[in-house]
Amino acid sequence: MAKVLVLYYSRRGQVRAMAEQIAHGVLRVPGATPSLRTVPPWGAPPDAVPDDGAPFVTKDDLRRCDALALGSPTRFGNMAAAMKAFWDSTSDLWLSGTLIDKPAALFTSTASLHGGQESTLLSMMLPLLHHGML
Repeated sequence: MAKVLVLYYSRRGQVRAMAEQIAHGVLRVPGATPSLRTVPPWGAPPDAVPDDGAPFVTKDDLRRCDALALGSPTRFGNMAAAMKAFWDSTSDLWLSGTLIDKPAALFTSTASLHGGQESTLLSMMLPLLHHGML
């Protein structure tokens, strides 16, 4: 079974809806299982729990996944601060090479036609490339 981690941050629900559709698509692939996770909001206390929806991601979720689909809304041409904060906490996974050669995909959403979608995807790609993901 290929475990696909669908990791997202969504403040108003659009990226969450996209993540749920991606997870639904993963279910249609024979031998693939999705795991839907989100990141805590920026500044949330360490013991925070989600109000609803997917549980918060852990580093073990990244260790156990075979592939990753990563989603974030656009924030001035960058990924959301909450998602960036999560990736900034993964140095130990980088040092151990945990994510090397795992495939990844990116998705984003924004409220305007020229909202910086392309640069957001590039900002999301950087930590994945540093981790050695494909």
